[in-house]
Amino acid sequence: MRELPPEMAVLSDILGQRRAILVIVILALNILTYLAMSVTGGSANLDNLIRFGAKYNPLIAQGEYWRLVTCVFLHIGFAHLLFNSLALHTFGRDLEKLYGAGRFAFLYLASGIAGSAASYAFSDKVSAGASGAIFGLVGLALVFGLRYRSAIPPQLKSRFGTGVLPVLLYNVIFGLSRAGYIDNFAHLGGLAAGILLGLIVPADLEQLEASSLG
Repeated sequence: MRELPPEMAVLSDILGQRRAILVIVILALNILTYLAMSVTGGSANLDNLIRFGAKYNPLIAQGEYWRLVTCVFLHIGFAHLLFNSLALHTFGRDLEKLYGAGRFAFLYLASGIAGSAASYAFSDKVSAGASGAIFGLVGLALVFGLRYRSAIPPQLKSRFGTGVLPVLLYNVIFGLSRAGYIDNFAHLGGLAAGILLGLIVPADLEQLEASSLG
């Protein structure tokens, strides 16, 4: 078997040896919240959504800024929960391992809040969901892959850098085609935050840096 270059081997070891605990915690929180909503009026019930902390502009304008955070953990219907859970599991595991739980928590929440803020600024609709935070993770994966392109093993190219562009473009186009049902402002706000934070926040890669990768 052909050996990987040193920096690729280090990155493979990091992804293979570290554990992604926080992603599991977030998934569990999303599922438990969805179940709680389901037995108290339904996750698609407008009044119930607002009661649980959905993004609702009139109340945010009155000072309930915490809704910019709580709405990230709410989902409208099982399909919405399932899709976002799969996306979080796909992108979140690798990024938590690469950035560490603390930085990952900050990046996830900051992207989610940025998405909520963009939605608040440009849309009056009641909204909820982790999509803004997940788009932030996609933006982060894009920047990470470009920043450390020489360390990405061939079998992982589709999960970082330009490899995520097909998934990103598909979801942007799909969102625009269903603009009446999907909060595209939250998606774009989260994506922009993820890209910007990816340029600012360093990954937890002491091993990789020690292998002389710039």
